[in-house]
Amino acid sequence: MVKSPLWRAVAAISVFLITYLLGDFLRFMGLRAVLDYTSFSLAVNLIQMALAVAGIMLVFRIGPFGAAKELGLKMPAKRALAFAFLATLPMLLAFAFTSSISAKATSLSIFAFGVFSPFAEELVFRGYLFRQLYRRAKLGFWPAAVMPSLLFGAGHIYQSNNFSEILGIVAITGLGSLFFCWIYMRWQDNLWVPFALHCLMNTHWMLFAVDETALGGWLANIARLATVLAAILLTVYKDKIWKRLHAENANVAEFDTELDDNASITNRIRLAGQAT
Repeated sequence: MVKSPLWRAVAAISVFLITYLLGDFLRFMGLRAVLDYTSFSLAVNLIQMALAVAGIMLVFRIGPFGAAKELGLKMPAKRALAFAFLATLPMLLAFAFTSSISAKATSLSIFAFGVFSPFAEELVFRGYLFRQLYRRAKLGFWPAAVMPSLLFGAGHIYQSNNFSEILGIVAITGLGSLFFCWIYMRWQDNLWVPFALHCLMNTHWMLFAVDETALGGWLANIARLATVLAAILLTVYKDKIWKRLHAENANVAEFDTELDDNASITNRIRLAGQAT
């Protein structure tokens, strides 16, 4: 059965909007009243990821392993961790020498907001929506990246206390989302790369008493900018630093040609999932 790029875009956006509005729906249903903030966040993130995976499985008629392949989860993870560690060294060193360990940084909070939440955000925003719009619906990088980035920025408004903070937080997180989309694309849709980078950036920010929100002061933002520049340089020259693997080429090879037959796409995803 032929699925047009428009159909794929509508399907991806529809499933995404359900996941995006999930938190508000569960809050309206009273779940927030019986769970603390951390537990509520973990529950919402878990259901959001399940919905994104289910959306992939339903659209392409594949199993969970095929869905993992489509999201970019069956890609090399070791070099993603090495890349993220090197890129975030400026933040780690700057914060370690200028800030104390945060009294609010518990093992649960680090896991929830330094690991689990970044993983859920990367899976839903980059692995699901951006990839479906960019690769499957063929919208082009900017249209495919701007939509999730605007929503990603809007999703962090809760951190603000006034209008100026709203503008700052939406700008920083929205631009950060564009950056993660670019990273994901340049690393052949390897979801572990933006996740590892997002994870370590969040963890360093939380571990040290930097700021309560995503804004930060001048030193924190200089360190963050240095990390972004390091990540860009490592990405631009990554093929000279790390040898390109077959799995990386195979993950995006099908997009070099026009594939409008949904059954052909499904077969490619299934075969790739079985081969890894």
